[in-house]
Amino acid sequence: MGCGASAADMTTALGRNRRRITWSKLAAGGSESACGWLKDKFGMSWQVVPEMLMEFVTGPDRAKAERVTKAFMQMRKFDIAKLQQAADGKAA
Repeated sequence: MGCGASAADMTTALGRNRRRITWSKLAAGGSESACGWLKDKFGMSWQVVPEMLMEFVTGPDRAKAERVTKAFMQMRKFDIAKLQQAADGKAA
């Protein structure tokens, strides 16, 4: 499944620990894919997205949105520290 997957559920996990637990439970017996997507053991697709990602890519700073998008396109499970570095314009 690529970054543009459709017909799937999206879950926004607020905290790092909560996101880690959500990811681990959903991925158990399933498979991980690009851009925060995974498939659970029943074949249902999910995207586990940190809340701050939406703020970064929908805000008025288009350069920030592009940096963050470029960073997350290279990830499977979202790495909050790397997303923040991209948002801040710092090299990862």
